[in-house]
Amino acid sequence: MRHIVSRHHVTIGRRFFSKPVPALAATGAWFIGNVDWLAYREHFAVLLLRRGQGRDTAVLIVGKDSQFNSAKDLIAYAEKNPGKVTVSGAGKIVGHHIAYLQLEKAAKVKLTYVPGKGGVGAMKLVKGGQVMAGFNNLSDAARSQGDIKILAVADLERHEFLPDVPTFKELGIPVDNSSVNFRGLMVPKGTDPAIIKFLAETVPVMFGDKKTLGKMSQTNSPVRIMNREEVLAMWKERQSALTELLEGLKK
Repeated sequence: MRHIVSRHHVTIGRRFFSKPVPALAATGAWFIGNVDWLAYREHFAVLLLRRGQGRDTAVLIVGKDSQFNSAKDLIAYAEKNPGKVTVSGAGKIVGHHIAYLQLEKAAKVKLTYVPGKGGVGAMKLVKGGQVMAGFNNLSDAARSQGDIKILAVADLERHEFLPDVPTFKELGIPVDNSSVNFRGLMVPKGTDPAIIKFLAETVPVMFGDKKTLGKMSQTNSPVRIMNREEVLAMWKERQSALTELLEGLKK
């Protein structure tokens, strides 16, 4: 089995898939994130019947000494200073970049995106003052609250790990959850239905395991388990929204 998420996912995967790994590896099954699915969708099946997912929401952050104390402060400054607000993210065409594009579009302001070397690199740019703001994962931002200010959550509701941080929608800024990095499992087209059935039954159990949930909670990582119908509905809606949002980047 190939993993492109984290060592934690590899660990829990080995624990739950220890016996059937050889057959599974032959299928080339992937743990994969939302934007990666857009890139590989022609080569893989439309995800599994069920999957357990880790979800990491993008949050807007600034340095602890920043002049901005709210997302509205930042937007007000951007309105008067087009292009001067620099915003870091983990890279191009990733969840952070999507949140940035959504904010720019929703607030009708011109910002400047600065791709970092992954989430850690993007966080360092904010902490070091090389950029004025950034989008980063909720889990990482929550662990760095002593060095940054978290201004807003790019999701449909507040999160238990950051109960005092509002969503963009609460602030009247129409940014939804399209940038949330859902992580799940998908397999190549033509995969044996028996393997898909096994994965569909096992993955939710894996992510519902108390030890796994405890590890996720320790790292401030929200979890949501979705069945196939929910996954398909989400991807249909998200693919349409992201295709439109990202279209301008091709020009």
